[in-house]
Amino acid sequence: TVGPLSPDEALAMARQLLRDSTLTGGQTAEELARESSGIPLFLAELVRYAREKSGDSTQPTSEDPETTLQSLLEIRLSRLPQNSLKLLRVLCIFGQPLAVGQAYQAARLSDSDREPLNRLVNDSLVRFTRQRRDSEEVEPQHDRIRETVLFQMSESDVRGITRSLAESFEKLDTTEPEILGQFYERVGDAEKTAVYMAQAAEKAAGQLAFHHAAELFRRALANSSTVEMAQHLTTRLAEVLISLGRGVEAARLFLSAVENADETTAIHLRRRAADQLLRSGHFDEGIAALRTVLDAQKQAWPETPSKAIWSLVRSRARLWLRGLRFTRRHENAIDPELLERIETTWSAAIGMSMIDVFRGADFQTRNLLYALQAGDPYRVSRAMSMEAAFVASFGLPSRDKSEMLMTLARDLADEIGHPHARALSLLVEGVASFLWGEWTRCFKFCERSEKMFRDECTGVAWELANCKIYSFASLFYMGELGDMMHGMPIYLREAREVGDLYSSAMLRTFFHNAVLLADDNPRLAQQNLKEVGESWSHDGFHVQHFFQMLAQASVLLYESDPMAAWDHINGRLPALRSSQLHRIQFVRCELAYIVGRVALSLSATGYEREAMLGVASKQALLLERERADWAAPYALLLQSGVLAQRGDIEAAIVSLASAERGFDQQSMALFGACARRRRGGLLHGDHGRKLVRESEAMMSTQKIRNPQRWTELFVPGSSNLEGSE
Repeated sequence: TVGPLSPDEALAMARQLLRDSTLTGGQTAEELARESSGIPLFLAELVRYAREKSGDSTQPTSEDPETTLQSLLEIRLSRLPQNSLKLLRVLCIFGQPLAVGQAYQAARLSDSDREPLNRLVNDSLVRFTRQRRDSEEVEPQHDRIRETVLFQMSESDVRGITRSLAESFEKLDTTEPEILGQFYERVGDAEKTAVYMAQAAEKAAGQLAFHHAAELFRRALANSSTVEMAQHLTTRLAEVLISLGRGVEAARLFLSAVENADETTAIHLRRRAADQLLRSGHFDEGIAALRTVLDAQKQAWPETPSKAIWSLVRSRARLWLRGLRFTRRHENAIDPELLERIETTWSAAIGMSMIDVFRGADFQTRNLLYALQAGDPYRVSRAMSMEAAFVASFGLPSRDKSEMLMTLARDLADEIGHPHARALSLLVEGVASFLWGEWTRCFKFCERSEKMFRDECTGVAWELANCKIYSFASLFYMGELGDMMHGMPIYLREAREVGDLYSSAMLRTFFHNAVLLADDNPRLAQQNLKEVGESWSHDGFHVQHFFQMLAQASVLLYESDPMAAWDHINGRLPALRSSQLHRIQFVRCELAYIVGRVALSLSATGYEREAMLGVASKQALLLERERADWAAPYALLLQSGVLAQRGDIEAAIVSLASAERGFDQQSMALFGACARRRRGGLLHGDHGRKLVRESEAMMSTQKIRNPQRWTELFVPGSSNLEGSE
């Protein structure tokens, strides 16, 4: 077929066809060219019809109607035999290439009579899109033809032909259910619409086209005719939304399906809602739903962090006595109530592991005990992986045990070939590496895990979120702020779009805040923390509250307000201790470092100088006692500040040099650059200035706008002792 002509080409063709003819009504070649929309077929027909109508008369007749494509098509249609018109209506309603046999069947014509089709072809109203001996397909010649035919039809005629089309296609095994669903949706047959839209949705979900599947499930749900069907479709829509990372929407749907469910199903739906709410960081709602499920299953909820610790101790004692042995069983051979307990404790463990750590650990140990009792290898593997992550949180002293659990989990996951278990074991190795200060190793494991989750799993938004969170965290400690600045805004926007408070809070409370300070924008950093604080739960003291405390103190230090930072930290310490988070080595190290830095900044202002220097020295000693290679240079930075303020500049320089080497060994380049810049400032002279230039050049590559304030943030308290830089 020839494509549309340009306006100039259409005008030239019209003039050529008209030659010296004079048309009735004074129509011109320009008007006919414009009316044809550049379609050669329409232009030729318009000219022919205009000439026929005027009889090539040189005297225009004002009574004659103007020649338009609409009028031409209406006349053509009025002259069609009834059977040709029936066939054309079927093709126009279908709107796509249609097999000739199907078209005849829907028009209720005998397919042995070719005359209706031949007339349409000869009148250029339809065209063949496929013409083989065993397969012919036709469609309207142009959308304008289709629009005109449909405009002339009554609503009841359209519904009648649409139903005929649906019934015709329904007899074919090859018909796509979505097409049938669309037909029956048009004619208002809700029951069949729901059935076929649901089938189409399942097919789309099976092809991982989850956005389309969600749309189809919504259409099926809107047409569902029974309570049972509505409940099933609501649940399936929720499951598809989970695959799209929209856990909060999914949770709302699970809860809406509870109303007409039996007791067992209601518990299951509430558990799934709690799971998604907790994974998405909607903590208070998630806990409320979870506690309802725990009550129904007669499982205890530890009311306070200290009770969670005691419950954890009891569960771990049972685990120690029992050991990790288990008898393998297929899922079908396991008591359904036990499986539901496993899933409930898993949801609780996962949902709270990165929020309310020790309650999460309590449920995690319960989950491992239940999994070992059941004997399903997949559930045992994932429980061992999470147990390894919890054990790793105690730091390097627990490394051997954590690695033993990771090996067991990984070997079991590889043996059964379960993609989720395998990807989870990689993620846990990344998390453990982070907790041990092995940033590069953490980043590599998170990358591998993320790829496996994306390529081989569905419904893993929380797992992918943690891959990203720990990847960004590793980049921060490695000093790769440039990469953080590039990737984090995109990920934060995606988290906001799906209502993922967990990912948003984890990143914004600390690491994104560091990016804003690197951009020398403490005002925006403050606003960022205010927004996070307003959106996150105020019940208890969570990991997110700890990171927010660090971030708030850092902003205040950056703004040269150490007293406000000191008050802020001390105001939060009781809640932190009550939460038991200080039992985690990473938390203790970061807490000691920020307290020491604030104390050094305060002493430099003259506020209780000796007392504050004593606090900084104590924090340095605490860091040394942790015996964590990644945190040891923190202690050296604090010691250098104490030494410098007490006048021992030479010893301070030595301490800073040792910190540099320590940071280099731990791949913490930006921390090392801060130590180097401070050392350069204390050294004075050409060599000192060279060190300052080198460190600032390195900071510049990481988009740090104000190297002096950035250095003071991480190595405070001795900038007033530096020479000219």
